[in-house]
Amino acid sequence: MTKIIFFTVDGRIGGTEKMILTLAASLPRDEFTPIILTIKPVGPLHRLARQAGIPAHSLRIESRGEAFFALLRLLRFLLAQRPEILHTFLFGANLLGRLAGWTASVPLIISSQRSTDPWRRSYHNLLDKITGPMCRLVVSNSEAGRQMLLKKADLPPEKVITIPNGVETVQPVDRDRARAALGFTPDQVVVGAVGNLRTPKGYQYLLPAFREVYAGHANLRLVIAGEGPLRKDLVSFAQHLGLSSVVSLPGFHKNLRFFYSALDLFVMPSLWEGMPVALLEAMSYGLPVIATSVSGIPEVVRDGQEGFLVEPANPQQIAERLLQLVETPQLRAKLGGRARERVAREFSREQMVQAYADLYRTLLRTL
Repeated sequence: MTKIIFFTVDGRIGGTEKMILTLAASLPRDEFTPIILTIKPVGPLHRLARQAGIPAHSLRIESRGEAFFALLRLLRFLLAQRPEILHTFLFGANLLGRLAGWTASVPLIISSQRSTDPWRRSYHNLLDKITGPMCRLVVSNSEAGRQMLLKKADLPPEKVITIPNGVETVQPVDRDRARAALGFTPDQVVVGAVGNLRTPKGYQYLLPAFREVYAGHANLRLVIAGEGPLRKDLVSFAQHLGLSSVVSLPGFHKNLRFFYSALDLFVMPSLWEGMPVALLEAMSYGLPVIATSVSGIPEVVRDGQEGFLVEPANPQQIAERLLQLVETPQLRAKLGGRARERVAREFSREQMVQAYADLYRTLLRTL
């Protein structure tokens, strides 16, 4: 039995954490024993993992100033668990995981690149270059992320591979039932978004675009599911735009099956991404999408096929495409059908899990 520790930064739920949960819960249990570990304190990720029968732990680190203690706690954890594989996610966990994993002589260390990370500074790239030799492989969830690493971190091409994210294609809930649960009526056109409420998600550009279209369509509604530090600012901005009664920010939604089933279309106005899980989820429910042409998004959405691509930080373009979809139900249905088919064909959970399981098996045979 191969023990594998999935090590990431946060216990809150975002795209990376969803992917870890899916992968850990779906790997063959007769081959792999998954354990989830985070740097930061216990959160929803740990609860959901334990509900799925996956052990989940935390280093209980609150701030970057405790990095040395995080390294020591991680080292002790690895020495106690003795995993065959340490698979790390996000920059902080990648860095700590390489250092502690190499020190603890973990046989196989794999890092993951989850975004194109334009925030990276020269010292981030330097740290990647220094610690890169400590891991066997880096897996990016998009080709855009892979190319960024090859350029900025100066990693050899054979050391960075791409495995796209994958999601389950499920049957949507009855539309009227889902809408009733979320407080929407059958005649309303509901636009949705899912993601952490942070600047890179671009909701500050979605709100003015929505207002422009709402001015001529009183039955239009917008709901943004997620938590984050910009929640109060976004609520205030919606009030400033006169949208308080038609824009809702309900926080983290526990039942996304009901959430997606209640929507007519999905918008992702991000400034940068990797390969967004929320985008794949929305498409799997047959929703047409409007998304920015950044990072790995164009690898999923083909402009005019499954939805529309727009420039980042461009409310006018978002408004134009939003108006087109609001006024054309037949187009929404056509693009949404293609979106569901594309996810089922090329970005399924089964394909992702199989790709990672095959990767682990292949690398283990080389030890």
